[in-house]
Amino acid sequence: MKDDSLENLTVHLERDGFRLALASDFTEVENLLALLTGRAKPERYFRQGRRRNVMLSRQAVIKFYDFHKFTDLLRSGRYAPREVECYHDYVKAFGQLEGIRLPRLLGYFEKRFFGPFYRSNGLISEYMPDTHELTLDELMRTVPLFAHLYRRGIYHLDMQFKNVLFHTASSTVIPIDYMGCNILSQPNWEALLIMLARFLRTGKVLEEPARAFLNNVLAALPDIHITPDRAWDCICKLYQVTITTHQYHHPIFLPDDLRRQVISG
Repeated sequence: MKDDSLENLTVHLERDGFRLALASDFTEVENLLALLTGRAKPERYFRQGRRRNVMLSRQAVIKFYDFHKFTDLLRSGRYAPREVECYHDYVKAFGQLEGIRLPRLLGYFEKRFFGPFYRSNGLISEYMPDTHELTLDELMRTVPLFAHLYRRGIYHLDMQFKNVLFHTASSTVIPIDYMGCNILSQPNWEALLIMLARFLRTGKVLEEPARAFLNNVLAALPDIHITPDRAWDCICKLYQVTITTHQYHHPIFLPDDLRRQVISG
């Protein structure tokens, strides 16, 4: 993990085999450790899985990755350490951009296994109770989000529809999952189309609103010299292509044949 990724987490502890880096105003250490060690249960599960549990506990969201299978251990550095790095990059990129807000990062924790491998890791973020998962009626609200991701060279392959929240009262878009993003040296239209394809497919957005959304994103980015029709054709083909969501240091963009089709028409 990059050293500056934890710069706002100034309280460092070692307890119950875990190393923790926490915000100075995070006061729920004992409750957090009880959850991580199985001595307590969360108030609510947002998501449960084999290696990932996302939980609510006392106004904080805890994302806990636990690794048991050998293959999971080998890949354990992909998870919370990378997500904290990506969160840090998102904060630098978005700052106080109107209409977009990130939940505040309250902590990071890890339990080492051996060398660069982890037995578990995770992060703690602000709970935002007055939000809901984005609806199809709110799709157009995310146009500035994707336009800014492109401008700032953020390539987030796993940009799923369910990972964008919306706060109705303030009309604020809130991306909540940052794991696996890449920061590119310059904007890249291929990366943008891959993100849009992932977003629209996971939202099961029908063709008419999807095309209208795409047209609005492209209209916000006049430096991208691709016609809406070519961009839409590319997105439809990307629906059928598997592109790994774990890309780091060496991002994989469009397959060569698809890139040529978009450029040549």
